[in-house]
Amino acid sequence: MSWKTLVIKDYDKLTLKNNNLLVSSLKANKQEVKVSIDTLNCVIIENSYTLFSMQLINILINNNVLVIVSDDKHDPNVVMLPLSSHCMPLVNLELQLKITKDLKEKIWTKIIYNKIFNQIEIMKELITDQTVIERCEQQMITMNHNDQNNREGIVAKMFFHALYGTNFIRFADDQINSALNYGYKIISSALSRTIAKYGLNLFIGVHHIGRSNPFNLTYDLIEPYRPIVDRWVFQNKNYLQYGSDLSYLNRLSLIKLLNKHVIIDHKVMTVNSSFNVYVKSFISALKYHDSSKIKNLTIIEEASIIQDQIINE
Repeated sequence: MSWKTLVIKDYDKLTLKNNNLLVSSLKANKQEVKVSIDTLNCVIIENSYTLFSMQLINILINNNVLVIVSDDKHDPNVVMLPLSSHCMPLVNLELQLKITKDLKEKIWTKIIYNKIFNQIEIMKELITDQTVIERCEQQMITMNHNDQNNREGIVAKMFFHALYGTNFIRFADDQINSALNYGYKIISSALSRTIAKYGLNLFIGVHHIGRSNPFNLTYDLIEPYRPIVDRWVFQNKNYLQYGSDLSYLNRLSLIKLLNKHVIIDHKVMTVNSSFNVYVKSFISALKYHDSSKIKNLTIIEEASIIQDQIINE
């Protein structure tokens, strides 16, 4: 099935009609749009004036449709998540609460190793400087338990400089950082939906433990996925040098990264579908006290995908 993302850009009204989402414009001479809820993956509301019914919101959440509300700068600001979509949420919550310090550290070690692996794969695809790639590979193989020697930070600096130039500063107020932040938020929002769906508590992370951070677990699990966004930004960086905001087309392209393909559990599937395998493997790691249960994620070039390898989703 081809899943759709619906972006509400204008001052529209959203209602439910015969299991369809009906988009009615508040402007004159604009045709209504009808979208089957069964085909929807994500609805992003990009303005503060859109009207929607609570009946529709409940149906969307019950059908596992991700609903994101952006602020006036188009920055994702609200993610609507189900409170009780899992049949036995207390079971998985207890697994989270019983996790040992050693298992937390082993899980974090595996996650960061997987992230660095994907960063290296992206560099092999996008740059020609073999020296940087070899240095990053050396950092990866010398990473110790719980990344106490900070290989993640060292590789991140080399990675960003290799892709965006030595003058690049992460979190600076520029278009490249805006694109990175927007893409990461889209990926994290969709991942949060899956985490909540399986009855896990997003506050309880394995490495991120911020007391005011409601998405500690998301920030842990997202790490191997970040290079997907990094690749898109690198490939489009020449179009991100001008203007103060990301264009609508750029935002739409970043949203569509959820439909890119990865390899997980020896299968090719979309990023969005891989979340189910990934989160379930994390639960298995908690259940069996074994960090090796967490599935490795491999980012691949779209051109390298053999179509008959793609599973039905």
